[in-house]
Amino acid sequence: MPEARLHDGSVIEIEVHGTGPALLLPVDPRPAAGERAEELRSWGMDPALGRSLVEGLSDVFRVVAFDYEGHVMAAPKPGTLTPDAVATDLLAVADAVGAGRFAYYGYSWLALSGLQLAVRTDRLWALAMGGFPPLAGPYAEMLKVTEATHELAVAAGAPPECRESPSPRASGDGTESGRASGDGTESGRASGDGTESESASGDPARDGRALEEPARDAEGTGGTGGTGGTGDAGDLDWSTVEVTLTEPQTRQFVTLYRALQDFDDRTAQPRVTCPRLCFVGSADEISYGERWGGVRVSLAAPVIDRRAELEALGWDVRVLDGLDHTQAMQPARVLPILRPWLLSRTGR
Repeated sequence: MPEARLHDGSVIEIEVHGTGPALLLPVDPRPAAGERAEELRSWGMDPALGRSLVEGLSDVFRVVAFDYEGHVMAAPKPGTLTPDAVATDLLAVADAVGAGRFAYYGYSWLALSGLQLAVRTDRLWALAMGGFPPLAGPYAEMLKVTEATHELAVAAGAPPECRESPSPRASGDGTESGRASGDGTESGRASGDGTESESASGDPARDGRALEEPARDAEGTGGTGGTGGTGDAGDLDWSTVEVTLTEPQTRQFVTLYRALQDFDDRTAQPRVTCPRLCFVGSADEISYGERWGGVRVSLAAPVIDRRAELEALGWDVRVLDGLDHTQAMQPARVLPILRPWLLSRTGR
C-alpha cells in the first residue's frame, strides 16, 4: 500500500483504485460495519461513504483515496496545520502515487483545503468543492467555533498522556460518535449516565452527528436538522454534552482558521486556473449556541446569493434543493454531480 510522508514527518496510508486521469479523494475508503454502521445510518449517513465514492468513480478515474481527516485526528498537528502545510500534504500524496497532474474533490473543510491547494499549484486539472463556499467563506465564524471548542477541550482537562491518542474520524465511514470535533463539529451518542459525549472533525458540520444538531436543538430551530436519520438527537439535553477531544486535536483547527483570517477568497480567484465546480445544499445553514461561540455559519447563502458572480469567475455551480450539510455529502447526492462533471473536464 502506498504511503506519503506529511509535513510533520507522519505517514499516511493511501489506496489507489482504477485507471485513468488521477483524482485525489480525502476520504476513508474503509466502510464501517456492525453496530457502528447502524449508528451512522440512524444519522442519515452512508456507512461506506468513502468506499461508495471510490467505487462510483474508479471505473473511469485513477482514484487516490486517503483518510486525511482521520489522520490529523489520530496524529494531531496543533501548531502546524496551516493552509500551506495542508497544501504541502496533499501534494505529497499526489507525489507518492506518481500523479503529476490530478483532480481533487473535498467536502466541507476538505473543500476549503482544495481551494488552498488550487491557489498554490498548477498541477490540478480540476477542482470540486462541496459544502464550503469558494467565495465569502465563513472563516471568521469558524474561528469562533473552533476557539470555543478548544476552550471546552482545555476545560475538560484530558490527561496529557492521553492527548495524542487516536480520535474518531469524520470522513463518513470510520467515525466514532461521542466526541466533539476540532473545529466545533460534534457527534452525539448518549452515554449510560444520560450525558452526551461527542466527536468530529475539522469543519462546520462534517457529518450527521455534527455540531449543527445540538446547536439547532438548543435554539429550538429544527430537531435533528433534517439529516434523514431516525436518531433521537432532538430529545437530548445538549447542555450535558461532554467534550472529550484532546487539546491538540482541537488546537490544530484553531491554528488552521487563524491562518485563514487574512485569506481573501475574492482576490484569490484569479489564481484558481483549473476547471472548478462548487455545490452546496440549500439548507446548509448552521446556528451554534453560546457555548460554541454563538455564531451562524452560513455555507449555502454565499453560493446561492453569489451564484452569478461565481459563474462569471469560472465556477460551475450546483445547488441541491432542501438538503443540509449532511444530506448533501452523501454519495447518492454527490456522484450524480461529480462524476459527469469530471468526465466532461476530460472530454468524455
